[in-house]
Amino acid sequence: MDLTANGKHNFSFYTDGVPVWEMKNTDGSSLSFNSIMVDQNGDNHGYMILRIPVSNLTSGNPIRIKVTGSQVNLTSWYMTFKKTIKTGVTVNAFPAIIKNGSSQLQLVEAAIFYFGNESVAKIYADGKLVETTHLKFGYNAVNLGLKPVTKTTTIELKVIAGEFSMKNIF
Repeated sequence: MDLTANGKHNFSFYTDGVPVWEMKNTDGSSLSFNSIMVDQNGDNHGYMILRIPVSNLTSGNPIRIKVTGSQVNLTSWYMTFKKTIKTGVTVNAFPAIIKNGSSQLQLVEAAIFYFGNESVAKIYADGKLVETTHLKFGYNAVNLGLKPVTKTTTIELKVIAGEFSMKNIF
């Protein structure tokens, strides 16, 4: 496969069975892949990330990215799904109360998109540590038990994993 950005050839890559890889270009750009699952056929599915230094871009102009096949006699395949994915956290509060020992807690799911190295993460709600978990590259769903509420309530959720730190108010 060949990847071009704005008509300039940047990378030649293949996808045969390699779950994690990174290529660097002399202009400072990089192309990497991280598998998050292997399907029943042994094919890797995951995130491919193209990084281009801001100095190589023109403000206000779109980037035209093109991937074409090549004749290298491999069984590589490539698909792109168009969806904006940003590092961040969202919260979904469920109308359910769970028991934890003698405590009653409201079930809340934190959906975390994280694009760093696997790391231990600490999750705080309104400044109080509520969960310690491992974040892997990509999508992470973490179930939390928070103090039950009976009406719409704002909480501050903070996630810290290594050098990564994100805070949102919900």
